Amino acid sequence: MFCIRFVVFLLPFFLVAEVQGYSAGALQLCHQRQVEALRGRCLSFNYRESRYRFYHSAEPWQTINSRRHGRINCDLSSFSKIDTLVRRGKIHQAKIQFSVGELLIQPYRSQQLLDVSRKMVEEQLYKTARYTPIMLLDYFNRQAPTVDSISMAGMAIYELTIHHTIVKLFIRTSDFLLARITCSSYHDMLGDETHTYRFSDYRAIEGLHIAHTIHIGKLHGVQDTIALAAAEFTASAQAALTRPESYLIREEPACRGEVLTDIWNIADRVYLINLPQAKSRAGVIEFDEFLLVFEAPLNSANGEAIIKCCRDIAPDKPIRYYAVGHHHPWSLGGVRPFIHRGATILCRKESLDYLRYIAGASHSLQPDSLELQPMPLRTQLVDSLSIITDGSLELHIHFVGAASLHANDYVYFYLPSAGILFQGDQAWIRRLDGPGTAGKRQKALYDTIRSLRLDVDTIVQHWPTADSYGVKSVFSFRELEASITKE
Repeated sequence: MFCIRFVVFLLPFFLVAEVQGYSAGALQLCHQRQVEALRGRCLSFNYRESRYRFYHSAEPWQTINSRRHGRINCDLSSFSKIDTLVRRGKIHQAKIQFSVGELLIQPYRSQQLLDVSRKMVEEQLYKTARYTPIMLLDYFNRQAPTVDSISMAGMAIYELTIHHTIVKLFIRTSDFLLARITCSSYHDMLGDETHTYRFSDYRAIEGLHIAHTIHIGKLHGVQDTIALAAAEFTASAQAALTRPESYLIREEPACRGEVLTDIWNIADRVYLINLPQAKSRAGVIEFDEFLLVFEAPLNSANGEAIIKCCRDIAPDKPIRYYAVGHHHPWSLGGVRPFIHRGATILCRKESLDYLRYIAGASHSLQPDSLELQPMPLRTQLVDSLSIITDGSLELHIHFVGAASLHANDYVYFYLPSAGILFQGDQAWIRRLDGPGTAGKRQKALYDTIRSLRLDVDTIVQHWPTADSYGVKSVFSFRELEASITKE
């Protein structure tokens, strides 16, 4: 009885050791099946692609779909793509030529090569796996990582970090074909972001196993699809682009560095905190016993810098409220540090679920204060008109919504006592040669101010603030009116 129990006790350990031994060479076997047959030759194939991307939309998580097709040539050291997009009856082409240490990109509607950074060059290695994992598998095989872990589903998992992106290969131990790839990177506002490439419909062509269908899962359930066809071997790869003599790779700073800020006291108890790197600004209203902040742009680092400025403005007053102008990154991106410090977040119901997602998103790859010390999200919904007051000063928050022609949760911040209206990014008043002719969003700003019967002298815009845009970020209502009436 003792011997039987001892054997039963040791059996799981023997099984694990057997599975680990069986999977230890999975990468090499996968390389043999999906890469080796290409050595000394080139693979050429057609593809059709359905791609979705998030955009500067009226509501959170809205996507634009584009359908493309093209031809790809690749071998173990190079990848070229000629991509065709048909839009409004017009044909547009984009080209990519990639090899280790070199990336040439000619975007749609341009004959010029795109300026590329070291980051773009290094990331292109795993981005080629969107169409074929050949170069990435060969890179992993040369780096020879050990098996990261063995899943019960029969996967050998290998992991490498490529320019701050954690790339994992999941190789089936049943047939040693690549099942999926995950690429996990950090998004300033949305936190840890993983794209999952799933490979299926494998077909062998002269000993090379090629996945003819690739599904790419992204945030919020969005999925791209790529279908391959007409795969064949050729003697050599045809270059899509030629490297110019002046080719340079732009080097990027090793770290972001300190966030620069500049505090501007524009009226009694009213402050603007300019953030040059973000080409944007935040607003601060000082009430008798607390502060209200709105429009913290892009990321948690900016939010922390704004909080530091608030301590300079009023060291003994807490930030009671953070108000969301609309759901775009330049208004909402820096909200997490304010949640961490217990501020009540003022927002519209249209963006509440999105705010909850941002508050709860994991930031483990680059931990911020809320990741390190989680705090509950406190919210208060903004009505058609919400008034924040301490009895002596009033801030009116007006819901504008779709009338802004920009975002369905758009609000204005209005100080009646100072005649100042704060808004995100509706206007484009030129610095030189007069205010110019108003576009649709600028006209919507004017019409809304008139329909709300607001007595506005000064309009403060939060983006863009950089001189390079050639527009004013603080302008008078008269200048806005002049742009509307200009013929």
